[in-house]
This record gives sequence, C-alpha cells and structure tokens, in this order.
Amino acid sequence: MPTPPSDLIKQLQQWRRRLDPGHALDVGDDDGDRALYVDLDAFVYEGVVHRLRGDSTVVDIVRDLRTASDFHGASTHLFSGFRGTGKTTELNRLARELDRLGDFVVLRVSARDYHHLSEALDLEELTLMLAMGIGEAAERTLGEAQLGELANEGVLTRIHGRLAKAFEGSELSLKFGPVELKPALRSGAGLRANLREALHERPHQLRIFLHDFVRDLAAAIRPRQLVVIIDDFEKYNVPRTKVASVYQDMAQLFFHSPELLKLPLCHTIYTVPPYLAFINPGIAEIYDGRLHVLPSVKLRTRPPERRPHAPGLAALEAVLAGRVELDELFGDQREACVERLVAASGGNLRDLFVLVSGPIMAAVDDGLPVGLAQVEATIQKQARVRRGLLAGPHEILTKVRARGDLVAIGEDRLGDFAAAMDQHLLLCHCNDEFWYDVHPLVEASLDLDESAAGDA
Repeated sequence: MPTPPSDLIKQLQQWRRRLDPGHALDVGDDDGDRALYVDLDAFVYEGVVHRLRGDSTVVDIVRDLRTASDFHGASTHLFSGFRGTGKTTELNRLARELDRLGDFVVLRVSARDYHHLSEALDLEELTLMLAMGIGEAAERTLGEAQLGELANEGVLTRIHGRLAKAFEGSELSLKFGPVELKPALRSGAGLRANLREALHERPHQLRIFLHDFVRDLAAAIRPRQLVVIIDDFEKYNVPRTKVASVYQDMAQLFFHSPELLKLPLCHTIYTVPPYLAFINPGIAEIYDGRLHVLPSVKLRTRPPERRPHAPGLAALEAVLAGRVELDELFGDQREACVERLVAASGGNLRDLFVLVSGPIMAAVDDGLPVGLAQVEATIQKQARVRRGLLAGPHEILTKVRARGDLVAIGEDRLGDFAAAMDQHLLLCHCNDEFWYDVHPLVEASLDLDESAAGDA
C-alpha cells in the first residue's frame, strides 16, 4: 500500500479535528470558533430568517433571567435534547451573553467531574455534587478578591463543616475529611451509603446544607446575580439494558425533588436527559414552565409527507463548509455527496460529523477527491450499526414513522422508548410544536422488515 503524501495527511487531520463531535464551540468576539458557528436559530435562506430548531433557547433564557432578577432573583431551568444537538455550544453562548451583560456571575459545573454517571444519582449524592461543583466553580471564577471570608476559610472546608452539621442528631459521623470528599463522591459506594444512612430520614437537612451554602455565595457577589449551569447530566454511560431504569430514576429525582433543586437567590440551569422532558410533560409545570428542549435541525416536513426542507439542508451544508473544503474533498460530486450526507444525518450535528469523517478517512487510501461510492459506503456502515439496535424499539419506531408523535407509546414500552432515544433511533424537531421522526439511517431497515412481514 503506497504511503499517502504528508501534506494530504495534514489536510485530512485538520478536517477531522474541525469535525470532532466532542468539541463544543465557544463563540467569542475573537475566537476561532466563531468562523465555525452557524446560527441555526436564525438562519438566513433566500433572504428569509428561518428558526430551524424553533425558538432560540439562549434568547428565551436570557430574557427570563433579566426579568426574574428584577423580582426575586431566582429561577430554575431544565435544558434537554438528544446528544449531538449542540446543547453545550448553546450553553457556551448563554454564558458569553450573560458575561457581556455584566449583571450576572456565571458558574459552570460538569456533572462528570463529580460522578461516573454509569448509574443514577441518589438524592444525597446529587446534593453533595451540587455543593462541591458550585463551590469549586466559584473559587475558579471569582477568586479570593470576590469571595472574601468564604475564600479565606476555603470552599471545601466550608462544605465539610456544613455537611458535618447535617449529621448532628444522627448516630453516624462524617467519615471523610474536606480533601477526601470529591474522590469519595466519584468512587461511589462508601460515601453514598454513609450519607444515605445518616440523612435519608431527614431530607430537610440536605436542603438546608445546600441552600445555606448557595446563599453564602449569592451574598458574596451582590448586587450581581448568581447563575449556575450544571452540564452533562444527560451524558450517562450505561449498558443499553439499563438505560431505561437509569433515566427513569433521574426523571423521578427531578420530578419529586424541586424543593431541593430550586436553589435560593440563584438562577440554575440543569441539562437533563431527553427522556425526562418527553415522557414526563408535567415536569414543566413543576419548574414554572422553564423546560427547554433543543431539537435536531429540520431537514424535512413532518411524517407522513416528509418533503425536503431546503433551508435546513442549506444550513447544514453551511456548517460543513465552515469546517471542510468541500470542493477539495468531493470535487465535481460535491453537490450530490453533501446532499446525501446531510439527509442521512437527520439533522443531528454529531451524526453529520461522524458521517463526513468516513469519506475523509477513505481519502487516506483513495486520495482526493472522493465521491459517492465512499459516501454510500459510510452511510451503509452506520446504518448497519443501528440495524442491530432495532429489535426492542421496532414497534415504537414504526408508530412514530407513521404519525410523527408519541401518543401511541404505552407505559409498557417506556424501556424501548428510552433505548431508542439514547441510541439516536428517534429524532425530535420543532416548528410551532414538537414532532418526531425515525432517523434516516434506520428507515431502510424498517422498509425491509415491513416488506418481509407483507410477504409472510
């Protein structure tokens, strides 16, 4: 096999870096990410602005926070959506906008820094994770000059002291020192069992512990408002057979614990699994209507018509064109190749980037440009991967494909529904209302199954 030229390899490496699905854009005035960002919430196509994902989540939240701060200075938001829709990028935009306004202090917390997320959190773990995450984010963001007495004492020491007080009246004592709390939380069982045994029958102690700590932080930065963004709560890494139970446990936790999760004197934004938002519609009312869902980009109309939606197709081509020299990659087959790849993605950005990476890797052996043969090979490979995931959710996908909604899904199929969402077999879109469709990569498999059933 001949060795590809080094300049070709460097070019392919650059394209793949730009298509890294794990890289969330942080769009500032001088950032290189700005050149990669396409505003999908206000995309201009043929002179008309199109909201390809419904109303802008960032605009909605900023408006809410600016008006809420004039009244009681607290609000709680749930932010949901399938993986690959760009939630973290939108949260970066939100943080930038709030920083620009100057009236807010934004603290960012990644749940994955404090928990392995291979199983659902219980109430005790969640409480400690929030306190530690918020405290460490405050130290990073504000420093000693703004935290004052709290910085002198040390955030971990303050958290440990308040937590130890929560144990008072219990036969147990806190077995971990301040510096041991974070590794103990990440490792799981020991600290979890200790907390649960001591505090399970006194949940008010958890709320007092967490809320008093947040009040201390809010007081330290007045008159500015505190905004806490808790990201990655939807990024669980669990076996497919446990997805439904983990998501349901988290849904119940958010559904039954708003008195804990609504932090005082603070605007809080939690990213949550899409299962929580789609299967528990009543949760929006519990959180004062502040449920935000980031759907995939609309590439076609609602089932059963499925007419191509030109603005969405053009927007995702613009996303690719900012990252890859498409003429160089596809040559005179650019139009056909891009159209095929964008349509196969279903409007999910992560899936689009994975699909386009296939022809780029093929160029290592085939050289540039590549064409429809390499594109089709990549699409079929991804379709085969999803084919193996269809057994349980098959009936659900068939119903959604016919109707474009979720009303025909019974409670006995919620496990399959959770798996279908987690594995990107389903897509969510939004115009004036939310609607659903199967992923284009599984449509051929459903067609084969329906044909086989008809022949039988």
